[in-house]
Amino acid sequence: MGSNCSKCKKLKVDSNGDLSPIKYKHSYDYDLIVIGGGSGGIAAAKEAASANQKVLLCDFVIPSPIGSTWGLGGTCTNVGCVPKKLMHAAGLVGDLMRLAPSYGFSSVKSLMKKSPGGMLRGEFEHNWKQLTKDIQNHIHSLNWKFKVTCNEKKIEYMNVFAKFMDPHTIKTRDKQGETKLVTGNHIVVAIGGRPKYLDIIGGREEDAYCITSDDLFSLSYSPGKVLVIGASYIALECAGFLISLNFEVVVLVRSMILRGFDQNMAKRIQLHLQSLGVLFMIGFEPTKITKLEDGTPPKFELLATNISKEESKSNLSVFKDTFNTILLAIGRHPSTSALNLDAANVKLNKDSGKIIVNDADQTSTKNIYSLGDCAEGRRELAPLAVGSFH
Repeated sequence: MGSNCSKCKKLKVDSNGDLSPIKYKHSYDYDLIVIGGGSGGIAAAKEAASANQKVLLCDFVIPSPIGSTWGLGGTCTNVGCVPKKLMHAAGLVGDLMRLAPSYGFSSVKSLMKKSPGGMLRGEFEHNWKQLTKDIQNHIHSLNWKFKVTCNEKKIEYMNVFAKFMDPHTIKTRDKQGETKLVTGNHIVVAIGGRPKYLDIIGGREEDAYCITSDDLFSLSYSPGKVLVIGASYIALECAGFLISLNFEVVVLVRSMILRGFDQNMAKRIQLHLQSLGVLFMIGFEPTKITKLEDGTPPKFELLATNISKEESKSNLSVFKDTFNTILLAIGRHPSTSALNLDAANVKLNKDSGKIIVNDADQTSTKNIYSLGDCAEGRRELAPLAVGSFH
């Protein structure tokens, strides 16, 4: 947060002649309420607590369509940067294992084949359940550390869903449905965002056929043959470690790879993934997803239409194939719709759904601030959300 909340850091000389934070008198329950326990929200809570402010941190994860949920720490810790890097590390180990026979190692399964580049490659068996179990154990240790930090900093943490009743009052609801009204002098909204779903039969959120990055890192069964829909860096990162872990991967791209990025580098990334065995279907738009079988993994049929105007991209008018897992990586949306922001007179960008803020992260209501992915005009990066409150 910017200078408008700098009074949280103003100092006075106490009876011992030392500098200590000023405590402003008010009738609210808390000096600061933070809604959202991700990177930005935790940073805000810690900073205010270090200035001797009474802080409440509210965090609650609405389960994904297939029931995935997680602990304190937000997207980056639970379903983003941390598990992604661990799966990348697993993929790198897999790549090295495949190359082992060419370097004289014989511990890899004896079945071998030539890679697209001509190098001898070994095959191996991978235990997906063990990988996800170990990753989740590591994440749970981080969740615990965040709780310990809150306790050490005297931040009151509540695992509750929160929504506004007025500019200073929020209503909380816990997992048992019990509600409570609490008030704060200042309120910070740092709730991040969630993945988008398709608006087609079988691809909608309520259909619960497709998974997203909210689900992949804790998926209880081996994903099998995977279709990745999207061409963002999240889509390509997932395709990269999945192919390295021996899964068959197809990436369905509507128009171009990594829109907004350097296209020379984007093409190099595409060629590298293709060399690993990823199949790209470019210029196709999904039109229908049908569930063929239940199971772990289940089986789906995808129907996609060629919408490309460049005939050279594909000579197919329709793409039809079966997959065990369909992973959506088509963008994210802010989780602002359930906050009842109208009750606090907080204005949103109607197109993006994000909260409009000024240079000091202040919303249209002067005592309410917003930072991170849910704030308009802010880069969706955890380090920037963390730095916003300093």
